[in-house]
Amino acid sequence: MQQALIFVSVYFFSRIIFYDINRILYNSVSVKSGILGRIILGALFFPLIPDLRLAIIYFLLHSLLALADTFLIFKSEAKKPLSYGLHLVLLLLIFPLSGVIESAALFSRSNPVFILPESSGAVHFWLLSAGYLFTIKEGTVLIRMALNRLSTVPIKEEKDQVTDAAEYERGKWIGILERTFIFFLIVLDQVGAIALIIALKSLARFNELNKKSFAEYFLIGSLLSLLVASIPAILVRLLW
Repeated sequence: MQQALIFVSVYFFSRIIFYDINRILYNSVSVKSGILGRIILGALFFPLIPDLRLAIIYFLLHSLLALADTFLIFKSEAKKPLSYGLHLVLLLLIFPLSGVIESAALFSRSNPVFILPESSGAVHFWLLSAGYLFTIKEGTVLIRMALNRLSTVPIKEEKDQVTDAAEYERGKWIGILERTFIFFLIVLDQVGAIALIIALKSLARFNELNKKSFAEYFLIGSLLSLLVASIPAILVRLLW
């Protein structure tokens, strides 16, 4: 399990640094893919897997998935959720695949790259890392994709691209901080404190909630953010 968790953590981490979500949300083709950086990052991290041959397989798999989600972008709005969902399903399949490989004794521990025993502490670290890294960027992708799909983003009367871009960036960081707090509060079994986070967010947007379009956008976005942070946090607690 530890090997699969390392793989998923490195994959999500590489997307945080090198992958621009505008490629998914807005079919942007002018953004650098960062594919070389993702492959190099994989080469640096996968030696943490004790078995050399298993590390090579995970590195190749990581590189293939990185190439796929960089160049296989569906321009059709209807196919985007399907393609992204398939991408997440493929990552989940890594866990049973890893178990089958190791239980079948196809790999031995005779060729270690770096000795990292599969202790409970190490498994907990990679489990927590995988869950949290998912909430950061993948959470943003899922929420933005859902909001675009539902057409809930409020339309402004005056168009200002500079202001829109700045507001979008602020909203993205607010969402990341919100999901960070929710994720760790659930992991630490402090669920009641989540109400304080939601209250603070609502207070900051209190005046704008009088507008129906913004209120719907705010409510849907907040509930999606809560859901996206809660599911991986609950899985972390169950597997802990």
